Amino acid sequence: MSTKIPILDIPKYHADEMLGRVHSFESFGTVDGPGTRFVVFLQGCLFRCKYCHNRDTWDLDGGQLYSVTEVVEQILPYAKFMDASGGGVTVTGGEPVLQPHFVGLLFQKLRENGIHTCLDTNGYVGVYSDEVNHMIEQSDLVMCDIKHINDHKTALREMRSMVDSAVKLLKGNGALEEFGEMLHEAWMIKRSLSDRITNTAIDSIYSAARSAGAIGGKLLGAGGGGFMLLFVTPERHYLVRERLEKLFKVPFRFENGGSQIIFRNSVL
Repeated sequence: MSTKIPILDIPKYHADEMLGRVHSFESFGTVDGPGTRFVVFLQGCLFRCKYCHNRDTWDLDGGQLYSVTEVVEQILPYAKFMDASGGGVTVTGGEPVLQPHFVGLLFQKLRENGIHTCLDTNGYVGVYSDEVNHMIEQSDLVMCDIKHINDHKTALREMRSMVDSAVKLLKGNGALEEFGEMLHEAWMIKRSLSDRITNTAIDSIYSAARSAGAIGGKLLGAGGGGFMLLFVTPERHYLVRERLEKLFKVPFRFENGGSQIIFRNSVL
């Protein structure tokens, strides 16, 4: 990889009108730093991680141009919500370090308005510059994503191989109970990857459910909260409910509509 980061060809005006390439905004992020956060996804990244969640941010020429002022105006209506939760603004991507001048000026303006700033980066800085140093100085928090999975390749490949098997089962090629067994196997593999995957409370719930007849299960959700999903055959539902009577049961159903917009904020 080149030791010099290509600078995106973005017009420069006076400070408030410095332009940056923005992929998208998220007004209520809960997994991108402390508290409730307004997340700015910038456009452009040099890495090509196979497990990247935002591949559409790779293109250096994509996205839409926004001035620092325009982005700040998007953020300010949410300032009270961020402040109440101890949150702020996270700039991620893509890779923010590709646009250090823009990010530094944006963070400077946000901090002038009392808003906490967080830089989410892969940590690759080919050439340090005044703009990079200013960006770091204006960052209240830096989250560095370290891409290192070599120690868990076997486990991760095993989990990936389960996807095809699960699809076949859901299409009717095998007993549905096997899907529950696969959930259990995947959970046991996943919890072996890190001591932060689960805790004693979650382990106690899962163990109690299994002893009452649940075949398998997994956690749903992120950011320190969520639900325990359990696979239980119909005749054992009441046994699992009795064993977990202190927990709140959330009914759900499957639907075929796919992703749908359930809330739209006209501010964005």
